[in-house]
Amino acid sequence: MAQDMVDGTRDDASSPGTQAAPTERGKAARKRRVLVSSFLGGLIEWYDFNLYGMASAIVFAALFFPEGNSSVALMGAFATFAVGYVARPLGGVIAGHLGDRIGRKRVLVVTLLVMGLATTAIGLLPTYASIGVWAPVLLILVRLVQGVSVGGEWGGALLMAVEHAPPKRRGLWSAASQLGPAGGVIMATLVFRLVSDLPQEQFLGWGWRLPFLFSLVLVAIAVWIRSGTDETPVFEKAQPVVREGRIPLMQVLTRDRRPLLLVVMLTLSISLTGTVVLVYTLSYAIGSGYSSSTALSALLIASLVNPVTTLIGAAASDRFGRRPVYVTGMALMLATSFVLFPLVDSGSSSMLLVAFILGYGCLGLAVGAHGVMISELFPSNARYTGVSLGYQFTSSVAGMGPLIASALMAWGGGNPVYITTFLAVIYVVSGAVAIFAVPETNRSDIARYAE
Repeated sequence: MAQDMVDGTRDDASSPGTQAAPTERGKAARKRRVLVSSFLGGLIEWYDFNLYGMASAIVFAALFFPEGNSSVALMGAFATFAVGYVARPLGGVIAGHLGDRIGRKRVLVVTLLVMGLATTAIGLLPTYASIGVWAPVLLILVRLVQGVSVGGEWGGALLMAVEHAPPKRRGLWSAASQLGPAGGVIMATLVFRLVSDLPQEQFLGWGWRLPFLFSLVLVAIAVWIRSGTDETPVFEKAQPVVREGRIPLMQVLTRDRRPLLLVVMLTLSISLTGTVVLVYTLSYAIGSGYSSSTALSALLIASLVNPVTTLIGAAASDRFGRRPVYVTGMALMLATSFVLFPLVDSGSSSMLLVAFILGYGCLGLAVGAHGVMISELFPSNARYTGVSLGYQFTSSVAGMGPLIASALMAWGGGNPVYITTFLAVIYVVSGAVAIFAVPETNRSDIARYAE
């Protein structure tokens, strides 16, 4: 995939010579390093972030909250999960400002390091049985650090790919960063699935910690790769305006309010699908009688479909436009919302797998067009801030997805019809915004900047 993305980016040599080929090979290698860096950054950030989501659905209620009402403990675990989402806009503002001022690359190295250390710390935390109420307090604090880190990572990794890309392949190149989160879900699910096969006593005693500690190895590799990438040519071109222009956040909140609002509306459906399908539906399936290993296996297999549909969506957005692909994804997700819980309620492992495949497959198609579309809405000297703030603000709301779903389930007396209605409305609204309010951007000049 990386080679296909890189093809066509080499400068034409005026005459073939002995030094031309190595120079072109070097350029292609550095382009590939950018793509690998964007992919690995997203993979690690979302491996760490989603690992926490799975642990909150399966482990944290039992280990970090007092014994008693299991439903209250589960909602407490989901609340700590949501805290990370609430912190993400802060990370988006901080990293966005620095990324628009000093460059994308430097900021992204720091976000990776912070995330890796926070995730490793979770793997070392004492439980409620050891230190009482301080256990959930420490869990929340570390989760806040995770949220700030991932709030700054996603937008920067996306822009590193998009701003290095040739104009006609920005969608396809953006898939590098978009596949990272999908890869993170796959890896987190696989690793957590493996340790869940341990005897229950060992799993709850130390097994669940291993996936969190493994994050440190991944971070070391990714930081080494990312440190060798180049700053984006789009950012370099905007340097005169960056030095003399207004504060990026103020520019976004004054001049670029409309693009910011569009990002929020376009992202809401993407983020809510991720939290409801990944976290709540996983918990719902286990509560409905599926074993944790069966549910995690189904989620793992379904996660393998997501990168394929994401690539299809990204490539199609270069050919047909961002809006048609995104709207098609919304329409398929709307249809899926009506069958998701009936498939889970069937009690069949095969139908559970189909439910997860539909949820993640349709999501991937929309995701493929989404990232590049929202990045093209902003001028280059405020793009990191605009993309990160809009996306992460929406994600902080979506982080409440499992709590909202739990409340709607209780309101419906155990019937998920209200969750289905809630999701359906979100998909209709996001699709309508894309059709009627978003300009087609796949041929826009992303090197433009606001004076």
